[in-house]
Amino acid sequence: MLYINQNNYEHIHYEHNLDAGGVAPEKQNVKTAGCGLCCVTMVINHLTAKRFTIHDAVRIAGKTGANRVHGSRLRVMAPYLAEKYHLNYKKTNSLSEAIKCLKRGGEVIALVRGDRDGQMGLFTHIGHYITLISYDGEEFCILDPGYSEENFKTPERAAKVRIEYPFTYCTPKIIEEEADKSVAAYYLFERAKNTTAK
Repeated sequence: MLYINQNNYEHIHYEHNLDAGGVAPEKQNVKTAGCGLCCVTMVINHLTAKRFTIHDAVRIAGKTGANRVHGSRLRVMAPYLAEKYHLNYKKTNSLSEAIKCLKRGGEVIALVRGDRDGQMGLFTHIGHYITLISYDGEEFCILDPGYSEENFKTPERAAKVRIEYPFTYCTPKIIEEEADKSVAAYYLFERAKNTTAK
């Protein structure tokens, strides 16, 4: 299964946060702000027969305006990608809907929060996208594009996850605690039935 870690892509240029004048040159890359790009790249490769690269994700983020904010705005890019690659798509704040999607063979990109109210974010100190690829009734199996061993060395984080690299596992309770529901926490993708991919 394809796993993409943004930390390996410092060499790929990515301009973002354009509505606020952009970011410093050293932050104009996928390593710094490409979690969403990595997630959509993994999902499209997992769910379709099409080849889709990080370079494609960077180009489409610019085409759709998903790069107008810091990082990428998935709710802008996802509908375009779903139509282009013939995937069913829905955004929701319902974890139960996300689980149903996974059980039907889909995948879910989750928007998780960073540090807040004196509590350390599990996956990041700022907002971050991760990909939920399965659920066994007890744990989610996750591909985290920002994963590093260093991230989970703190006791607060290590106690909440189980790591079998490149997979990270945690419970629904943890995901719900981390989910950012300010707009939509879960972006659901599934193969469309009885049609031919474009």
